[in-house]
Amino acid sequence: MRKNIVIIGLILLIVGVALFYAGGDLGISGIATSPTFTEKGTSKWESSSINVSSGQLLVLTSNNSKTALIPSSDASVVTSSNVDKYEVNGSTTTTSGVTTIEYTSITPGTYVIVTFGTYQAKVTMIKKSIDSLLVSLLPVLLGGVLGFVGFIVLIVGLVLKKKQLPPNPDMTY
Repeated sequence: MRKNIVIIGLILLIVGVALFYAGGDLGISGIATSPTFTEKGTSKWESSSINVSSGQLLVLTSNNSKTALIPSSDASVVTSSNVDKYEVNGSTTTTSGVTTIEYTSITPGTYVIVTFGTYQAKVTMIKKSIDSLLVSLLPVLLGGVLGFVGFIVLIVGLVLKKKQLPPNPDMTY
């Protein structure tokens, strides 16, 4: 009995860890993309067009502090001095030189990402609906739960002691 509990715990732990890592790998690689940029004048880099539908979440991560999302119709008139006038407002945080801009209620339309600097910025973009983002990361959550339950069952199986049998009165010593 104890051996079976240990085996079940070990199987749950292995399946949980595999699902956690595979789901994380597939979930993140399936939702994150890097748009291509072309230089549009001195120190201005512009991405290809990005179509945003209703209900989508858009998150930009950039190594350039001056990264902006601009409606594609305004991209040709944007410069480093007037970019604030045209950029779409989002929630911005900067940590260790990496700027993250999150657009939760963006108007559907066509946009471009504009960065300013002497070199092309490295930008990662996540564009998904909230529902599909949760579905993409479901294997990570399921793997975490399975791994945790497997770990607990494995520990219980290892800690359990063999059941003590009552002495057999028919045995003579």
